[in-house]
Amino acid sequence: MKKRVLAAFFALGILAVLFTGCGTFDREPSGQEETVSTVPFLDLMPELDLSNVRDILEVTTTEPETTTLPETTTEEETTTEPETQPETTTSPEVELGFSLPVMYGDRSQDVAILQERLIELGYLPEGSADGSFGPMTRDAVMNFQKANGLESTGELDGETYRKLKSVHAVTAWGYTQAEVTSLTAFVEVPAEPGHVHSFVPSVVEPTCFKGGYTVYSCACGSSYGGDFAVSPGHEYAATVLKQGSCTRSGETNYTCIRCGDSYNEVTPATGHNYVSYTVSPTCTEYGYTSYSCTWCGDSFTSGFTSPYGHSYDPLTGRCVICGAYR
Repeated sequence: MKKRVLAAFFALGILAVLFTGCGTFDREPSGQEETVSTVPFLDLMPELDLSNVRDILEVTTTEPETTTLPETTTEEETTTEPETQPETTTSPEVELGFSLPVMYGDRSQDVAILQERLIELGYLPEGSADGSFGPMTRDAVMNFQKANGLESTGELDGETYRKLKSVHAVTAWGYTQAEVTSLTAFVEVPAEPGHVHSFVPSVVEPTCFKGGYTVYSCACGSSYGGDFAVSPGHEYAATVLKQGSCTRSGETNYTCIRCGDSYNEVTPATGHNYVSYTVSPTCTEYGYTSYSCTWCGDSFTSGFTSPYGHSYDPLTGRCVICGAYR
């Protein structure tokens, strides 16, 4: 930009000199008429190219570009938080169409719906959905609540209902419903044209924590699972580490014979189990009560009573209590 401005000023200086020189006339003192040179201006300076002089002048007269700074405001920026809509949850009563809780002794189609879900999760046997909330259904609800960390009431309340509907509900086999769905899914592996599946069962044995199931596999790699079995749970064998007594605590170790899970249990001292025996006083002997523990044999005597003393018959001189003579 500076170079173009300097070039423009230089061109203007040359023009000024040329116009000043060409505008003078040769004046003679004689009275003859003055003659003006008619030689064209461009012929005087044929080597000067003035075609871009106008552009140069336009460039030099162009105002410099100004940079507009962003407006600054002194007001503090305010951030508007998005409005949070209150979470709406359909109540079990509205979704199911019946009132909660559903409890022992109820008989309705609602109970049958509950039973069908418990059958699906393995807590009731197939074909037991009779619509009657009896002891078996109550026990099934209690087992479901225990397995899912809920209060074991045996009643279908709102919390139990929501857990029953969840894919994360723990089944009677120890797996969540989502895990059961994954294990039973059919896995298809591309095989040669005309291949006919021949599935061979392979039993996955139950553990103390989760039930067993069967995997059916084909030689082509396709497979699916099924036939879930309930976990038998731990089977503990007891070993006495310290024998307890009436006055000393005992300790027993319990170890699962299947998985090796182990824990110790301390039993407090039982205390004595005394049986009492009372001896009545005589004319010359004290009476008392004797106590003896049936577990350890410990004994003591208390409750002493003074002798009666003789009571003699004045005629015979014989004690009417013990028969002794004076």
